[in-house]
This record gives sequence, structure tokens and C-alpha cells, in this order.
Amino acid sequence: MKNMKRLGVILGIVAIITVTVLTLGVARAANSRAELAADQTVNGVYVRAAENISLRGTVNGDVIVAGSTVEIEGTINGSVYAAAERVVVRGVVTGNIHAVGSEVEVAAREAGSVFVAAADVKFGDDLRVQNLFAAGSDVRTRGEVAQNMYVGGSTVLVDSKVGGDVAVAGETITI
Repeated sequence: MKNMKRLGVILGIVAIITVTVLTLGVARAANSRAELAADQTVNGVYVRAAENISLRGTVNGDVIVAGSTVEIEGTINGSVYAAAERVVVRGVVTGNIHAVGSEVEVAAREAGSVFVAAADVKFGDDLRVQNLFAAGSDVRTRGEVAQNMYVGGSTVLVDSKVGGDVAVAGETITI
């Protein structure tokens, strides 16, 4: 129960920061697009705010993005901080993934820990992470979690291989 409270505090802080960023107008400009093509590399922190953000290249540093749609399919040699209506993270993230939105899908083939708060949370079959923390209305987990998993939601489906502790809270839980 202590870990679920900690998860709630962490996700609450992430949500407050996200709302603050969006309120200050940093999040997006109408009809704008930011793209990092598959053949491009950024060395250092990648920070973007746009309506649509697409990262298919390599970032050697952290990624901080906000907008309406964020898609990360490249290699991130650092952590990801994403706030958007729709966030999709695939590919490789060597650090942690922090995502807040209406719909968040994480299917990273490699990542540190994942922290997600969204109405609709999906973790794909390809997911390979160390720890997983998720809160949402509808949470569906798949893939592998090497250490611990903490999940809370109205409807929770856990279909993951977990190497450590699992804590689940919800109205409807399917394992």
C-alpha cells in the first residue's frame, strides 16, 4: 500500500508539472510539426513543443516533448519526458520513460523504469523494462518487467512476465 501511495504522489507531481507547462503555452503551436528523421542524430537534450512530434532518429541525451501527438520510434540514449494527448513510445530508451496524456502506449524494446499516467494506458508485447508504474482508467500490461510492477486503474489487465513484486489496485482486475 505504501508503494501505491508513492506511485500516486509521483504521478500527481508529473500531472501538475504537465498542466503547468501546457498552461504556460509551451506545449504547442497550431498545426506545427517537429520531426527527427531515422537518419538524423542529436547529441544533447532534445526539447520540442509542437502539435505533432515524431522521433525516428537517435538522441544521445534526454528527450523533453509536449504537444498533441508524440511518437518516439528511434533510439533514445537518455530518458523521455512526454506530455501529449497521445503518446506512443517504441524503439529503445536506455533511461526512464515518463509519460502523461489521454492515451499512452509504451512498447519499448528496452527501457529503464516506466512511469505513466493516462486515461488509456497500453503496454505492448515488445515491452522490456526494469520497473513499471502506471495509473489510468483502463490499464493493459503486456511484455516483460524485470523487477517490480505497480498498477492502479478502474479496469486493469495484467498479462506480463514480472521478475519481482506486483501491486495492483482497481475495480476490475484481470490477471
